[in-house]
Amino acid sequence: MNILKNLFLVGLTCGLLVFVTFIKSEVRALTKETQHVIKQQEKLEENIKVLEAEFAYLTNPARLAKISNKLNFKNIDFNSTKPQLVSLRYQN
Repeated sequence: MNILKNLFLVGLTCGLLVFVTFIKSEVRALTKETQHVIKQQEKLEENIKVLEAEFAYLTNPARLAKISNKLNFKNIDFNSTKPQLVSLRYQN
């Protein structure tokens, strides 16, 4: 009876050792995946900053006014009560 009890404890210990090893490998895999996702997030946040800077430059009112003057665009009064249709085609 004592031998069966000892065999059971040895088997249980081996089973727990396998289980702990499996959990350890899963934790390593999840840690690696988490680090990868964090790096991706940092890259995306940097891309957002660059895109925001580009948008700010491209929509700068002074820059847009200069371009519209070069292309002879007419100014549109958005505060007028009557809607107007304005041709935005380039005129020679």
